[in-house]
Amino acid sequence: MPRHPTFRLAAAARALLLPAAGTLAQVAPSPSAAAADPGPRLWLKMVGQAGRIDSTARVDESFNGRTGSTIDVERELGQDTTRAVPNLEFGVRIGERWRLEVEYLLARRDGRNTLLRTLRFDGLDFAQGALATSESRVTYTRVNAGFSLVRDARSEFGLAFGGTSVDNRLTIRARAAFAAPGAADVELTRADGVPMPMAGLYGRTRLAEGWHLQGRVYAGRINSGDGDGSMLDASLLASWDPLPNLRLSGGWRLLDLRTEPKLTGGLIFALPVSSEFRTRISGPLLQAELRY
Repeated sequence: MPRHPTFRLAAAARALLLPAAGTLAQVAPSPSAAAADPGPRLWLKMVGQAGRIDSTARVDESFNGRTGSTIDVERELGQDTTRAVPNLEFGVRIGERWRLEVEYLLARRDGRNTLLRTLRFDGLDFAQGALATSESRVTYTRVNAGFSLVRDARSEFGLAFGGTSVDNRLTIRARAAFAAPGAADVELTRADGVPMPMAGLYGRTRLAEGWHLQGRVYAGRINSGDGDGSMLDASLLASWDPLPNLRLSGGWRLLDLRTEPKLTGGLIFALPVSSEFRTRISGPLLQAELRY
């Protein structure tokens, strides 16, 4: 059975980063080597990704737990498949080997489409043939520490660990299935979030003077009474330093997010209610990094 593209990309990124790190790990960096390349103490990354977005959403009824429709957000709600996805990342080095990073990413879209089937969303059936408008928002926040096992003038390789939060919001407006033609549209919104721990690898190696190859593979998973979720963040970039305090990069990134928040519904019985959001953002990116 062919492996999912998510795992193929993660394996490729690890294959590129680990051999170099494994070789360098055999030689401890000398104080003179570290002094030759102290690296930035602070950095701010501004990223724009031409992302292809594939997403589905299912929202069960919060009153009695009836299963909702699994909605293809792009095909059924008419939201864009490709969209510029901005994000910011801030980092600070603590001592010689520790670092702290914070990232914030926001993917916001809207759409308009005629429903080709009846969609059940949080217990309400939107009518087949109705004109539906929708807005969606996915927010990805990451806070993690990193420890560099190898850090010298040529390369850096380390372990990252911390936490992420994935928040989803989806609004649909359309005519309800039980409403008469010409009746006013009904609007429903569902917003859910799931925090989860993460861990991973990061690294860079110098290709030539002023040119670098850098990448990372971060993964997270949670399965608790409050919700289930998983994430995979993999990227590979080639970088150029035109100025001492500026690094320009281009490459590819995959961000695969799945959240399944859980809550208790029902007025008489405590019925388990869940929803599921899946979002996959992949595509080329450009990055400007200010380094101090």
